[in-house]
Amino acid sequence: MRRSATNCTTHRGGLAGAVVSLSLLGVLFSPVAFGAQSITRWIPLPVAKQTALADDVSPADPLRGAKLYAQCSACHEANSAAHKVGPSLAGIVGRPAAAFPDYAYSAALAGARREGLVWSPEFIDSLIAGPTRFLAGTKMPFIGIADAKDRRDLVSYLETLPPPQTASWLRTDETRGPSDARPGGTN
Repeated sequence: MRRSATNCTTHRGGLAGAVVSLSLLGVLFSPVAFGAQSITRWIPLPVAKQTALADDVSPADPLRGAKLYAQCSACHEANSAAHKVGPSLAGIVGRPAAAFPDYAYSAALAGARREGLVWSPEFIDSLIAGPTRFLAGTKMPFIGIADAKDRRDLVSYLETLPPPQTASWLRTDETRGPSDARPGGTN
């Protein structure tokens, strides 16, 4: 005797039962069921909302980015763990958000850290495109940089900044020793 697809679904609870089963699978395997909803918010997607490359596919220029950094230097230190109005940007790429315990971050950024935000080039690009659009509640009083090429160059410069020796977010074997310190600079 041959069973039809209809007989099988009827045997297992009919179409309504199949829909309920599928919806239960969706709940069981959703990020919410495992408490991962907050983590997935900060995972860079291959196709981002804002595409840094837009129409311009020229390579990033960290030297030009260093010149663009001048507007950031009024509020951020680049070569040490010292803070100005804003936190140090030393070693920003790959650093967890709100990583310096001696800086008073906004509640929004502290919350982003708890949710797992790590500063990737894509997230930094989104932040400098419009800080309050990227993270509502941020204390950063900056309107943003609209030009994608300028942001890409600035991010490429930020990628060259090593973390300070006191980088608590790095494992002990990854922190730089005194022999790695920059000559003439404080790390």
